[in-house]
Amino acid sequence: MSYRALLNLTCTVQRATATRDDRGRDAISWATAATGLPCALLPISARDERREHGLALDVDFKLLVEPIADIRPEPAASSPGAQPDRILIGDALYVVRHVADPSGRGKCKVAWLRRQL
Repeated sequence: MSYRALLNLTCTVQRATATRDDRGRDAISWATAATGLPCALLPISARDERREHGLALDVDFKLLVEPIADIRPEPAASSPGAQPDRILIGDALYVVRHVADPSGRGKCKVAWLRRQL
């Protein structure tokens, strides 16, 4: 079975843009970067916990998308104020914590997500 057969949902990618409010303070607004993106949402099991630099990431789900999808993870700590992309599937909102193969050279792109309540 092709991994594309697993992409049974669609999602919207939201990307933050930094602006200034009318008082000159930093403000974040969210714009749609992609919509109708085929995806699969898989719960994380204890055996499938994602680790980055030896630390466990606080994640709930794994998202599979086509390799050309532009999904951006949490920026490095050296980028203060930068925001990770958000993923919207139905009414549920997720924050992208990590992306495997961000270059898109593999068969599919995998993103680890944290659900927002």
